[in-house]
Amino acid sequence: MDVCVVSPLKLEGISVDRAVPLLDKRSCDGLSIGSMPLAGATAPIYPIGAFTQGIAESLEGYAILRKAYPEVTIEFGAGGFSLRFQV
Repeated sequence: MDVCVVSPLKLEGISVDRAVPLLDKRSCDGLSIGSMPLAGATAPIYPIGAFTQGIAESLEGYAILRKAYPEVTIEFGAGGFSLRFQV
């Protein structure tokens, strides 16, 4: 099951709402946590800042869900997207 962390640094949304009941019933074997901050909109405009925020968001989701569900296998990843404007 995939869980997407909402930028900036919020563990909420439809993916979490769908995952928690399955985790509570023990009918989910594993989670994949990811984050996709948008540079210049939901993250700093510079790529290193956006990527760092993506790592922080994924680790935040991992830490919270690991503490709540220690028996579940959890993976995490991070990415960053750039925002381009044309005039």
